[in-house]
Amino acid sequence: MKYTVEQKIRIANIISKSNPQNLPYILDIFGIERKTDIEVTPLAPQSVDETVSDFLTEIDDINGMVSSVVYKAYCDYCKGKEAQPITHIEFSRQVNRALKSSTIVKRFNNTVCRVFLRERGGCYETKG
Repeated sequence: MKYTVEQKIRIANIISKSNPQNLPYILDIFGIERKTDIEVTPLAPQSVDETVSDFLTEIDDINGMVSSVVYKAYCDYCKGKEAQPITHIEFSRQVNRALKSSTIVKRFNNTVCRVFLRERGGCYETKG
């Protein structure tokens, strides 16, 4: 059965306001087939950029370092290798993914910045 846009909107409103247990009955009332043979394909794990992984093998531990300082060092590294650096945000994401780390917001001399923290045994460690 074909529905107009207005009818589809009304059906969507009815479905969104109803109890999820009633969904099969609502679909049956409107003659909508419920597909159960949908295959879900897991997402492929995201890889880390080659320049980022090479940079991380050559640099000392970045635990407790300000992310903008580490990113500047990465940009200098890319310039030396004649490679195009990725954006600061994507760099931080990939570093966190590669090192299983996180960034936190810290205040140094009334300046707000982000600091890398490497996870160790379920908690986060900082230098010093």
